[in-house]
Amino acid sequence: MSAKLLFGLLALALWTSWLCFAQGALVALGWPSALLPDLVLVLAIVLSARASEGRALAALFVIALVRAAFGVEGPLAVLAAFLAAGLALEWLRRWFDFRDPFLCASSAFALSLLLGAWWRVVSAGRVWRAGIAVDWGFTPLLGAAAVTAVAALALAPLLARLPGLRGLWRRAA
Repeated sequence: MSAKLLFGLLALALWTSWLCFAQGALVALGWPSALLPDLVLVLAIVLSARASEGRALAALFVIALVRAAFGVEGPLAVLAAFLAAGLALEWLRRWFDFRDPFLCASSAFALSLLLGAWWRVVSAGRVWRAGIAVDWGFTPLLGAAAVTAVAALALAPLLARLPGLRGLWRRAA
């Protein structure tokens, strides 16, 4: 592993930690979670668009580990979700350039919906086993996905320029 890659992954872990902390702090201050964009997901899409295949999967693994450390979702659910999202983005990257702002925003919308539904299913499975009534509540996911898409449209170019992440980018051919 090169020093540039190691430094890039460390910087990614720090930036992801900061984004997770900021999200958690806003929710703790009373910000409605349905109106809070998932900037960690947007960062994952930005990385998938710009990093080589091996580096993108390593970066998504780091993002998933940090998100699992800060989140309320189960760690294996987070790892599975980000691995599936990364593999889907890697497969779609063969035909689409996710550096395009509108493709980035549309993929952020779709992945936010899918990941939100996944978190609900996992959460409902845990609650159901305990014998508590399940509240599926999929309607707020649309608002959260729309807010995440708008955030991707506005912030993806800025997230791509975060200091320290350059070591993860794919080299120009």
